[in-house]
Amino acid sequence: MKPGVELARRADADLLVLLVAAPGPASPQARGSLTSPFYLDQPQHEWPAWAVEFMERLACICPLSDLRVRLLLARGSPASEILRVAREESVDLIILTWRGIWAPERAETLKAVVREAACPAMVVRVRAGGGSNSPRNSGAAGAPRAAPAAQ
Repeated sequence: MKPGVELARRADADLLVLLVAAPGPASPQARGSLTSPFYLDQPQHEWPAWAVEFMERLACICPLSDLRVRLLLARGSPASEILRVAREESVDLIILTWRGIWAPERAETLKAVVREAACPAMVVRVRAGGGSNSPRNSGAAGAPRAAPAAQ
């Protein structure tokens, strides 16, 4: 997330952080991951407290006081939701993290967004095994995925 935050700061841009919770049994495996709320279809229950914790964790690794930051939450297919929000919010740049695994069943969200986005997409490689300094969840199937986007 740091490269996205720094880019937004230098460009005096807004930072839109999108977290897509995909239904499924998998949970984050990376150390420091923030598990999404259990009730994906009832955001009024756990999402407000979850959003506060997410933004606090993000602020610990990336100072945000001088940025205009919005956190959006969505549920469904991560690629579809990232593309939908990018269109609806007129995002200028989508920033995605990637763990460096390109096997056929991996990086599906990354591949779809890079292939179909109407705006540029920037890929930031993070260490495999959950060693990144990011509050985002792992790329495990069904886990929430954060996609920061500077607008």
